[in-house]
Amino acid sequence: MTQTGNATVLDNPYLELNNGEQILRLPLIKPQHRIGRDASFADLLVPRDWQVVGRIQAVLCQEEEDYRIYDGDGNKSSTNGLYRDRTRITSDSGFLLTSDNSHR
Repeated sequence: MTQTGNATVLDNPYLELNNGEQILRLPLIKPQHRIGRDASFADLLVPRDWQVVGRIQAVLCQEEEDYRIYDGDGNKSSTNGLYRDRTRITSDSGFLLTSDNSHR
């Protein structure tokens, strides 16, 4: 972590996924990432046996220090959907993931 004024910035941001049995920590190193089980789509590849994650699940786009997550391929929503606290995250407005909190 790096301290800048009153803010703390993660030097190596990551996305952590938990299927209840296994935890994946996926490094966020590019301005845009794609998450899913389909290797032809995703650069953040999730194991095929993680059925809770779709073949084409989500797109992450960097916004300054944070990332915004969009459901599906960024245009079309995924079949399974993407939710935060039982509220659906859409493919048009997405949801801002920040370094100072976690989301379920």
